Formats: sequence, structure tokens, C-alpha cells
Amino acid sequence: MEKITDFFYDLRDRTSNPLFVSFIIAWLVYNWKIPVVLTLYHLGDLQLEGYKSYVQYISGNLEPWRSFFTPFCYAVGYTLFFPPIRMFIMAFMTLIKTKSNSWNLEISKTGKISSAHFIKLRQKYIDQTKLVSDVIENESSAIQKLAEINDKVNVLQHDLSVQKQIHTELSGKIEAIDQYTTPSILNGYWKYKYRSHPGSINLSFEYYFIDGEIFHISDDIDRIKVKAFDIHHFCFNIKTNEFVFIRNPIGGGTPEIQFLKFAQAMNVMEGNDQLGAAISYSRLGESAILTT
Repeated sequence: MEKITDFFYDLRDRTSNPLFVSFIIAWLVYNWKIPVVLTLYHLGDLQLEGYKSYVQYISGNLEPWRSFFTPFCYAVGYTLFFPPIRMFIMAFMTLIKTKSNSWNLEISKTGKISSAHFIKLRQKYIDQTKLVSDVIENESSAIQKLAEINDKVNVLQHDLSVQKQIHTELSGKIEAIDQYTTPSILNGYWKYKYRSHPGSINLSFEYYFIDGEIFHISDDIDRIKVKAFDIHHFCFNIKTNEFVFIRNPIGGGTPEIQFLKFAQAMNVMEGNDQLGAAISYSRLGESAILTT
């Protein structure tokens, strides 16, 4: 494949050689009869000229010295002498054009506006035009950069707005979760019921919860509050509304572990202790407290 490529490359290089091209043109001009006969004449026309075939005609009109050497000489002459002649002609035309412009300027100096002054004004106009063009180009570039910066600012502002919204949502969730991480969620008055096993008698008390402390409320009309327990190790599962804490008696005694779950919009707590006894708390409203 490389040899074929090299062959065509070499062929193209040879056919583009000025000497080769000049020789082909000179040969076609000098031996014009042969191309004309090969392209326009029929075999019958050749027979009228006294030739039996195209080969006989070409052999009779193709002489090595006259048909090849003479076109070769013309080709060599054209290749060697035409470039200097063309260079001389171009230089002469440039000289004529330069002289013509100089004479025209000299003649125009006698007019109302001298050529020198006209040239100065023209140069000043060109400089000012270029200056205006540069200013417009710089302004366009600045406007484009400003637009790109504004686009980036808009993107950043949008991202910032999204981040602020996410931050607000997360802050709200964190605040909602925080309120369930401390016993203060139990603050208030509760009716407590205890049953050790099915069929046993329910024991009922009233308690007041305040920030991890549990006060027992007396049954008399004075409703005296006496601190009875402290809450320790409060844990809440926000997904299931289940929580657990240790109720530690103030006067000594065995701590109780209570496993509870909110119900009825967090107004009821139901569950059991570590011994399996059923326990429940019902939130008391202000009216229930006053009438109890």
C-alpha cells in the first residue's frame, strides 16, 4: 500500500513540474495535426489521405528530431526565460503605477486643497475610524463579559436561594426533632393508670411533668404537688412515636423503665414497664384539672 502511495505521489510531482507541462503544451501545439486526426478523423478519411490506419499516419508524421527535440527546446526556453521576463514586466508596471501616482499628487497640489493636506486629513480620518472601531470592539467585548458575569451571578443566586431553602427546611426538621430529644415534650398534667397483669385492679394517679421532673398531685382539694420521680435517659423515635425513659424514685426504690408510644395527637401515652405491667398516661386539660 505504501509503494502504491509513493508511486502516485511521485507521478503527481513529475506531472506538476513546469518543464514537463511546458513540453506537453509545446508538443501539442507543434504536432497539432496528430491530435486533430486522432480526435476528429474517421478511418475512411485517413484512407482518402493515403493512409491505411492511424498508426501509419502517426508514424509518417512523427519524426524524433522535429516532433520531440523542437518542442523540448521551446519548453526549456519558456521555463528558463519566461520567469525573468514576467518579473521584469511586473516591476515595470509597478514603476509606471508609482510614477503615475506621484505625478497625480504633484499636480493635485495646485488645487484648492493641497495633496499634502488631503493626505493628512485622510490619515487623521483613518486613525479616528480605527479608534472608534477599537472603542466599539472593546465595548462589545466588555458588554459580552458583563453578560457572562451576570449569567454566573444569576446562577449563583439561584444556587444560593436553593441552598437557603434547603437550610430552612433542614433547620425546621432539626427544630422539630430537637423538641423530641428532651423530656420537656411531656410537660403538663397527666392521668396515670397502672395494671400489673390482666384482671388486676387499675391503680390511678395524677402526675405533673416539668422538664424531666415528675410531681405527684394529692387527691385532696389543695392538690399539693410533691416531687416523686426524675426522668433519666429519655430516648424518642420520631418515625414510630415510640420512646423510653427511666423513672427514678426520689425517696429511693427501684427505678422503672417505661416503654411508651404516643397516640391521639400526643395526648395519650400507652405501653408497659420492664416487668410487663400495662401503663398509660392521658393528658389532662385545664378544665379537667380544676374539676378533679
